[in-house]
Amino acid sequence: MQRLKNPVSSEGWSIQVYGGDRRLLFSLDASHAWLLGVGIGVGFAIALVSLSHHRSTSVPTVQPVPQAAPLQLD
Repeated sequence: MQRLKNPVSSEGWSIQVYGGDRRLLFSLDASHAWLLGVGIGVGFAIALVSLSHHRSTSVPTVQPVPQAAPLQLD
Protein backbone atom coordinates (compact mmCIF):
# COMPACT_ATOMS: atom_id res chain seq x y z
CA MET A 1 0.00 0.00 0.00
CA GLN A 2 1.35 3.41 -0.89
CA ARG A 3 1.62 6.21 1.62
CA LEU A 4 0.04 9.52 0.77
CA LYS A 5 2.45 12.39 0.30
CA ASN A 6 -0.08 14.88 1.66
CA PRO A 7 -2.31 13.20 4.24
CA VAL A 8 -5.96 14.19 4.14
CA SER A 9 -6.22 14.59 7.90
CA SER A 10 -3.62 15.46 10.49
CA GLU A 11 -6.00 14.79 13.41
CA GLY A 12 -5.21 11.09 13.60
CA TRP A 13 -8.55 9.50 12.72
CA SER A 14 -11.08 9.45 9.94
CA ILE A 15 -14.15 7.32 9.31
CA GLN A 16 -15.06 6.47 5.73
CA VAL A 17 -18.24 4.62 4.79
CA TYR A 18 -18.40 2.83 1.47
CA GLY A 19 -21.39 1.38 -0.37
CA GLY A 20 -21.73 -2.12 -1.77
CA ASP A 21 -20.21 -1.03 -5.09
CA ARG A 22 -17.10 0.32 -3.29
CA ARG A 23 -18.14 3.93 -3.77
CA LEU A 24 -17.42 6.38 -0.97
CA LEU A 25 -20.74 7.39 0.60
CA PHE A 26 -19.42 9.81 3.22
CA SER A 27 -16.39 10.59 5.31
CA LEU A 28 -16.27 11.77 8.92
CA ASP A 29 -13.15 13.59 10.02
CA ALA A 30 -12.24 14.94 13.49
CA SER A 31 -13.03 18.51 12.40
CA HIS A 32 -16.47 17.36 11.25
CA ALA A 33 -17.16 15.89 14.68
CA TRP A 34 -16.17 19.17 16.36
CA LEU A 35 -18.50 21.11 14.07
CA LEU A 36 -21.32 18.66 14.79
CA GLY A 37 -20.80 19.12 18.53
CA VAL A 38 -20.74 22.92 18.21
CA GLY A 39 -23.94 22.81 16.13
CA ILE A 40 -25.71 20.67 18.72
CA GLY A 41 -24.57 23.02 21.50
CA VAL A 42 -25.74 26.15 19.67
CA GLY A 43 -29.08 24.52 18.82
CA PHE A 44 -29.58 23.54 22.46
CA ALA A 45 -28.77 27.10 23.60
CA ILE A 46 -31.26 28.57 21.10
CA ALA A 47 -33.93 26.14 22.29
CA LEU A 48 -33.35 27.12 25.93
CA VAL A 49 -33.54 30.83 25.14
CA SER A 50 -36.69 30.28 23.11
CA LEU A 51 -38.35 28.29 25.89
CA SER A 52 -37.48 30.86 28.56
CA HIS A 53 -38.77 33.67 26.32
CA HIS A 54 -41.97 31.75 25.61
CA ARG A 55 -42.62 31.16 29.32
CA SER A 56 -41.96 34.78 30.28
CA THR A 57 -44.67 36.17 27.99
CA SER A 58 -48.00 35.59 29.65
CA VAL A 59 -51.17 35.27 27.63
CA PRO A 60 -54.09 37.18 29.14
CA THR A 61 -56.98 34.96 30.13
CA VAL A 62 -60.17 35.50 28.19
CA GLN A 63 -63.20 36.02 30.37
CA PRO A 64 -66.38 34.45 28.96
CA VAL A 65 -68.96 37.06 28.02
CA PRO A 66 -72.47 36.25 29.22
CA GLN A 67 -74.58 35.71 26.16
CA ALA A 68 -78.24 36.56 25.83
CA ALA A 69 -80.63 34.44 23.86
CA PRO A 70 -80.96 35.79 20.31
CA LEU A 71 -84.78 35.59 20.39
CA GLN A 72 -86.87 36.51 23.35
CA LEU A 73 -90.00 34.35 23.18
CA ASP A 74 -92.78 34.86 25.71
